[in-house]
Amino acid sequence: MFPSSQITRKIVEAYRQVLRDSSVDLVELAEVSRKIFIGLDTGLVFLHLCQEGEINSGVLMEDLGLPESSTYRVLKMLQDMGVIEVIRLLPHKPRKGGPRRRLWGIMR
Repeated sequence: MFPSSQITRKIVEAYRQVLRDSSVDLVELAEVSRKIFIGLDTGLVFLHLCQEGEINSGVLMEDLGLPESSTYRVLKMLQDMGVIEVIRLLPHKPRKGGPRRRLWGIMR
């Protein structure tokens, strides 16, 4: 199933805008794009973060209907790629185990 022609045109225009910068390496752009959109979950998390700006993992899981393990795996992968970062640690009630709550966002 292909995206609507309107979405396709917007994607093409976004890449054209990036490529107007003559310092952009085509191979690097293609590789980064491939890694971000390697799977549906990774692409959805990336696009949702682009749309929202910043979000915590719990809201991300709820919004996208992703399992906890998949959400944290994708967040770690995007962080390792330098695409996203922890904006700040969120306050939480002391409890045993579990990850610290973090607010994630696109790298600035």
